[in-house]
Amino acid sequence: MLKNNYRYKGITLQPENAKVLIVELCSGMNISTKDIRKKILNHHLKNGGEPPINQKGWLSRSLKHILDKNLGEDLGYGAYRIYENSKNKSINNFENTEQKESNDSTAIINTHQDLIIGYGEQSVYVYYFPTFKKYAESEKERYFKVKIGYTTRDTDTRIGEQYNSTNPEPPEVLLELKTEDSKVLEGIIHDILKERDRWVTEGKGKEWFLSSEVEIREIHNFVMQIDNKTTQNKSPIIFIESKKDFNDRLEKIISNIIRIRGNFIKKISDKEYYKTSLYELFEIQKFVYNKENL
Repeated sequence: MLKNNYRYKGITLQPENAKVLIVELCSGMNISTKDIRKKILNHHLKNGGEPPINQKGWLSRSLKHILDKNLGEDLGYGAYRIYENSKNKSINNFENTEQKESNDSTAIINTHQDLIIGYGEQSVYVYYFPTFKKYAESEKERYFKVKIGYTTRDTDTRIGEQYNSTNPEPPEVLLELKTEDSKVLEGIIHDILKERDRWVTEGKGKEWFLSSEVEIREIHNFVMQIDNKTTQNKSPIIFIESKKDFNDRLEKIISNIIRIRGNFIKKISDKEYYKTSLYELFEIQKFVYNKENL
């Protein structure tokens, strides 16, 4: 039976709320990680909660928090003992403490599965304040201010860490891009938007840009070779040297796109090279500067 007063109804299962549920539902038990996962997921989804973004990481992080708070112990061989609520004086303050530490991130994020694209254990996150978007829409502007960052941890937690009472309103997630190299993908997106003269340099932070969901999706799809013909072209293969420092931003974009596409394949005389083609180089340059006119 659905509990309408379930406090995590409509909220993504994440370490911050999962650890509270584990302590409540597994109190006094010696239980395997497999059974914990099944028990918490079934309870959360049955009562109207949203599934976790990171299918692998939410449980391990939750259990780590529980151990750090001395609310349970690792029995080894994939089993844990969760202490009884009545015997743990800190249990009543556990949820409130964790919500304070995460800046009430569950109230900040409205993440759903349709906002997540790509694959991988890391993420590039894009969020915005609703006021910025509403203002752009009222002025019939195509783009609005968005924050683009990367994380190797849980995205909701990372965004929650950046939110505080000085913000005008809670941020909302625009997109989450899953990848195996979030730092490189974030850098590519930043540099492309800088070349398009959409970097917001005034105010706090260096990761704010004028963009939109459509544009970020287009950049992601191009970089990851989704629905484009770059790999289908038969132009001659060439090799370009990998560099750590770049004087030219376009050169950096090209190098990082080729790298994230997995074409780093050669090392000659202590120099690293990427495999590419003249066609691919032309397509990248055309995309960076002329995408809006295509």
